Amino acid sequence: MKRYRYSRVFVTSGPSSYHQDFQINQDERLIAFYNKYLSLEPLSADLPRHRHSTEHNASGSHISIDSGSLTISFQRTIRVPEAKLNNLPPGFGNFPLYNVAEFARVLPEDMVEKGGLFLPAFEREAMWLRFTSDKQFAIRIYVGGVNGITGEPMIPNMASLLKRQNGVEKKQDYIIVPEQPWLDGIATSSGKVKQFVAIPYGSGYSIEHQITGSETTGGMQFEVIPAYQTSVRFDDRDIYHTPRELGLSLGSEMTMIHLHEESDLYDDARGGAITFGLGGIFGTLFRGSTKRTPMMSIGAGGTIKQTIIEDRNDPRIWDVQRAKIFNVQVLSAARFEDITNMVAPPPPVDIKSYAAAGYPFFDIFNEALTSIHGSAAFKKVKTVFEMDQMLDAGSGTIYQPGANIPLQECQCQENMLDCVYVSQIYVPCGRS
Repeated sequence: MKRYRYSRVFVTSGPSSYHQDFQINQDERLIAFYNKYLSLEPLSADLPRHRHSTEHNASGSHISIDSGSLTISFQRTIRVPEAKLNNLPPGFGNFPLYNVAEFARVLPEDMVEKGGLFLPAFEREAMWLRFTSDKQFAIRIYVGGVNGITGEPMIPNMASLLKRQNGVEKKQDYIIVPEQPWLDGIATSSGKVKQFVAIPYGSGYSIEHQITGSETTGGMQFEVIPAYQTSVRFDDRDIYHTPRELGLSLGSEMTMIHLHEESDLYDDARGGAITFGLGGIFGTLFRGSTKRTPMMSIGAGGTIKQTIIEDRNDPRIWDVQRAKIFNVQVLSAARFEDITNMVAPPPPVDIKSYAAAGYPFFDIFNEALTSIHGSAAFKKVKTVFEMDQMLDAGSGTIYQPGANIPLQECQCQENMLDCVYVSQIYVPCGRS
């Protein structure tokens, strides 16, 4: 049962009080006060297991954030050609995800210390990220500690600190969901991304190495930021302002009116999901290893048409104090069975076989371009083929298909989610 609750709140110069005698510091935003009053916990990040599995080390297909309000999955796909601009490739199902802690006895020490989850991928296998959400979230995505939207490092270096000191305008460095249902690569220019491709850790091919000059992190990192809960009013005042900004003097009184749920709104039962944490993330995540390792990093593949959706929300809606950071590492699929004693996933589909079968790539009809990208930082990032040329490695031939691939146009992203998955039966874009 829902009903409105009315609470008197007084402005103070001292610490805010969120229980019983409600007092708000004159420099605290009203919306922040309300969300602290709700006593919300930091976001949880869990790995739900397959429904019928009883094994302790079973895999999951996606990461569940905030008890399922947001899910993130890693999609197997085709590595697109590097000699042309490509439309969106298909999805061939989820990469299996495993909890690092459950394999601590067999995984490399470096992986265990960095923690989080891991997935098996073949060398030079491509992937894309899928997001489903019933609430608003901002998500910063890092490849080896490098922001995938702006190219800036997760931990600021001297260059980024000097830019902030000199007032360089901060760019949008995150995606927003549910508006952005997928991401195929790093945002290199307006409406274009370079595909995520798994490459050996320490090879020098990674985006991390090309941006920072070193390779100590690997994998992918995510910072998920929820939006504030906003079902509150303070006498019709702007909830994104502080009492001082609103011109309220010390001792002023406001009435906080909010929707109250009689049942327990914050029951954290997760139906068997396994919580994983990143204790000491900044102490261990960036510790490198000089030994040969089955770990993988993320490099850059071919260019794909894809727009990063602009966040048109008030930037003050994001509750950064409840943000969750977690780590997803990549293990060589060729070493997966030897290390885990479990069967590795099958090798990825070759693009020539895909083209020969007559399956399409996909395009969003009339997708609007935005200026959100890291063209300056990512300008020096070379693709896998370009690195092969520079290092005189590989086959020396550019990675491209032997046949043209048909194009399937989709009217919107929502409909497209019905058609990007290819199995034995092709599902058309307009499925209801």
